[in-house]
Amino acid sequence: MLSRILIMAMAIFVTPALAQEKPNDFDSQTYKKAYELIFDSQARAKRAEQLLLDDGNRKLAELSAKELSLLCRVYNEVGNSEKQLAVAQELWSRFPENKEATNWMVNSLLNTMMKDKSAQETIDFVDLALKDLKGIRSELLVLKARAILQNSKKITDAERRVIVSDLLIEAYACHEKSKDTFDFPDLANVSFVDMDYSFSQYFSTVEREALKVRMQKARDAKK
Repeated sequence: MLSRILIMAMAIFVTPALAQEKPNDFDSQTYKKAYELIFDSQARAKRAEQLLLDDGNRKLAELSAKELSLLCRVYNEVGNSEKQLAVAQELWSRFPENKEATNWMVNSLLNTMMKDKSAQETIDFVDLALKDLKGIRSELLVLKARAILQNSKKITDAERRVIVSDLLIEAYACHEKSKDTFDFPDLANVSFVDMDYSFSQYFSTVEREALKVRMQKARDAKK
């Protein structure tokens, strides 16, 4: 058993060191296509886009929830946040009860916030979704907490800390983890405030420890 573990460990460390040459003009099409299949994730993603959209012959409105979710993954892979957001919005508008609809809207809006530094539209989206009882409440609350950290609205730092803390406490208390999915941050674990860069950089260690105690108490009170 030990020897098998050692062999596996060696494979893990050795394999990345064996660099593979990228295709050049003199290589065969066979080599180029095989290289693409193994190493070129963006090329695979673009091929998936062609298949899903039938080379531009299918509209987003014709795609199923699963196809829209996969297309979101395609644009996430190639780094096209604008197209990803457009597809996520289509998924959200037609299938708001679908877990992936919330996941991709959260992912897309976070990408958008990182680019334009404006978070008010995200806050407005979350407020409307919560009002209409759409999507996964816990994930939307965490998204709003992140957006408030970036929002340029003039509130004091003390006010911001209270609002963000209250959102995280409510998110943790109401979260119901699905057995067949893996979420990051893992809202089922109180330590996500340590793992998530946005919150670990904003709150001090002492503040996070106190916050986690309040989060746990809020969840226990709802049991």
